Amino acid sequence: MGEVFKARHIRLNRLVALKIVREGRHALGDERRRFLREAEPWRGCNHPHIVVLYEAGEADGQPFIANGICAGRNSG
Repeated sequence: MGEVFKARHIRLNRLVALKIVREGRHALGDERRRFLREAEPWRGCNHPHIVVLYEAGEADGQPFIANGICAGRNSG
């Protein structure tokens, strides 16, 4: 449903894992809601085994989720 990129969150001045909807601005309303709903249970979590959620929302019509980066290997 989405793609993940390593990016710099300008306001927080830190590297983040940025997940965006694959269809981007062309994603339908249901796809957008489902994508952003993914972040809801994550909000407010504070646990050493859960990656930090920094922000979720839309920028210029593009739904996104910005979270901490997890060390690991690229599966692509």
